[in-house]
Amino acid sequence: MTGTALTHEACDQLTVLPKTGTLTEEQFDEKVKNLVTFLAYSANPVKLEHQRIGTYVLLYLAFFFVFAYLLKREYWKDVH
Repeated sequence: MTGTALTHEACDQLTVLPKTGTLTEEQFDEKVKNLVTFLAYSANPVKLEHQRIGTYVLLYLAFFFVFAYLLKREYWKDVH
């Protein structure tokens, strides 16, 4: 590659040229949405399971926090 300069364009935007594709705007948006959803899923396929387990962990902690608070209140009522 002697004599050629590599240029990097910003890839944070998608430019669609009008009248160059065969899809309607709605079909294109649906295909891009499906692609992004698939890529997000393939990046972390167990995300939904982690969120479900996280909910149970938070409920577990909240349940035992109530008992810890009641126990603390019982022990400290004679101190005041």
